[in-house]
Amino acid sequence: LKADGGTLPLDRSLAMPVETIFSGPAASIMGVMALTAHGQTSVVVDIGGTTTDLALILSGKPLLSAKGARVDSLLTHVRAFAVKSVAIGGDSAVVAKGVSLTVGPHRDGPPMCMGGSGPTPTDALRVLGLSSIGDASRAEQAMQMLSQSLGCTAKEAARKTVDAVVDKIVLEINEMFREWESEPAYRIWEIMSQEKLSAQNVVGVGGGAPPLVPLVAERLGAAAVVPEHAPVANAIGAAVARPTLTLNLHIDTEKGEYNVAEEGLTGRVSDRKMTSEEAEKLARRLLAERASRLGIGEYAGEAEVTYSEVFNMIRGWSTVGRLLDLRLEVLAGLLPSWGRA
Repeated sequence: LKADGGTLPLDRSLAMPVETIFSGPAASIMGVMALTAHGQTSVVVDIGGTTTDLALILSGKPLLSAKGARVDSLLTHVRAFAVKSVAIGGDSAVVAKGVSLTVGPHRDGPPMCMGGSGPTPTDALRVLGLSSIGDASRAEQAMQMLSQSLGCTAKEAARKTVDAVVDKIVLEINEMFREWESEPAYRIWEIMSQEKLSAQNVVGVGGGAPPLVPLVAERLGAAAVVPEHAPVANAIGAAVARPTLTLNLHIDTEKGEYNVAEEGLTGRVSDRKMTSEEAEKLARRLLAERASRLGIGEYAGEAEVTYSEVFNMIRGWSTVGRLLDLRLEVLAGLLPSWGRA
């Protein structure tokens, strides 16, 4: 699975392994698409052991990052969903400092209720009756460790722990809204839909989603959606995702040449007055050839034009050629066998 939610044959992934970075969050997003109603606008919250991944689906289409996958402050130009990872999850270490506590970003081992040696949010959820995972008495011991420093009961310590987790996730979602608003795809959606983004649905997946996402959604004034198979949405998404493919074609008719950015492929053109329709025809042929080489030829016919621009080149009061740029994409979607594209 690739960072843009599409699959790639195994032999091709060995040749281009960088395409698989952030495949985990991408799988969860595809799982949400498979497990929820089609066409919804939702914030995706994937809560794992030590990390919570946040993403956005606009009218059924995951938001893509205009600048590609980001590793810390570095841009990779690998096509990817716009995802933010937060260092907090069910196994995050909870540490009491005086009358305050911190959750994460590190992990000291499994929750105490599952054999670990220190308190975690999972222990807190067990004490509050929001989860049935692990040994209840061990979870109680974990919260008692915190309560001694906080000067409260074990149950109050559990509540403070869960509140801290929810506060962090809500804070990061609100921050992501501000970041998402700078994405070109979001701006286009806002114009087309004539509405401002708000947290209408919060869809939770991952092991920590069932008890925590309803609390996050309530804080945001949104509807909580936790699909039946939320804990394994990641695996479902990886299983039902279809291939994706992108082709960027640049044509310079004055020079009589074209190039395809993805492969470093070049070729010749003879018509200086080439139209955008003719450029699209050439792009579709090249994409079909590329799809065939990748072993996904059957999906080439589903490619959409997502960018097209034409400039006339003028010299000495005469048109001497054209610059044409066009992008074709087979966008992320579900296999037909799943029953919904």
